[in-house]
Amino acid sequence: MSLTSVSPQCSISELGPAAPTDPLLHAKGEEEESNEEEEDEGAGVQLQQELKQIFGFRNLQTCLKEASLLDFYVTGFWWTKTMNFNPKQTSFIMALFQRMMNNIQEKGMVLVENLLEFSEALSAACQCSSSVDETTSLLCREEANSLTCFMKNSLFQKHEIYQLLFTTTRDELLTGAQRNVEVFSHQSISPLEEGISAHLTHLQRSHLYTE
Repeated sequence: MSLTSVSPQCSISELGPAAPTDPLLHAKGEEEESNEEEEDEGAGVQLQQELKQIFGFRNLQTCLKEASLLDFYVTGFWWTKTMNFNPKQTSFIMALFQRMMNNIQEKGMVLVENLLEFSEALSAACQCSSSVDETTSLLCREEANSLTCFMKNSLFQKHEIYQLLFTTTRDELLTGAQRNVEVFSHQSISPLEEGISAHLTHLQRSHLYTE
């Protein structure tokens, strides 16, 4: 039957009664969604603990540098999962993340230098392997474009912020600097009448007398 043979005046009732909603099935669906959310949350906590041990982060609660790095690595790892990369691809991408961050933190590279090194690593990953067992590249063109977009949004657009974060001694300044706060005592404040000029006081008293 063609689409043009269907009458446009066909009502919903003519299509048959709607399937009844089973409250037990609805409750079961909500329970399954809740369990999935709890599993995702537990997996996220486990991933943070594993990455914390791998990179040797020990002061996440007080060190902004470590907290920022862990957030970047966790976000990048979950992104590889959403892209369905295989373990070999994920390992390469995570190593590339660490390499880009080390270029900023240890080598002090500016954005242009880091972009050049990223493009070189990405070009090598897109080339076919010389191995007999592997005839395909590590990343295809679409995957390379997706990785480039992710790096642009997560790192390259914030490159100067990461440079400032890794080069400043903010933690030392916050913990070691002294702050001098001037406290005013009640003796340093003149009474209200003494604080007002003599001219205004005379006018105020004259106004009271005239009343």
